[in-house]
Amino acid sequence: VLKLWAQILKTVPRSRLVLKNKPFACDTARAHVLTLLAAEGIESWRVDLLPLAASNAEHLATYSLMDISLDPFPYAGTTTTCESLYMGVPCLTLAGHCHAHNVGLSLLTAVGLAQSMYIKA
Repeated sequence: VLKLWAQILKTVPRSRLVLKNKPFACDTARAHVLTLLAAEGIESWRVDLLPLAASNAEHLATYSLMDISLDPFPYAGTTTTCESLYMGVPCLTLAGHCHAHNVGLSLLTAVGLAQSMYIKA
């Protein structure tokens, strides 16, 4: 997942990646992810590693930091896709070969955005 997201960052100059996860409250966990991304040629200033938010309102407010969201994979869709759509942030999803890989595509299809917001694996 990080390798693909690093490729996307390299393709879009000055883009940034925002990741939220409970372990990012720990300096060691953040350093590990930054090291993995550095190995892919991504500078640390381009990555924001955020711990989980204290409230749902704070969590949703982080969508204001984004121009586009990247649906996680291999299980795509549901939370990220729905929250992105709710917050008005386009969500790019990677469609695959089974149900778990295509939930994001199904949701984007239902709202008429599938043509421009998915990549076939």
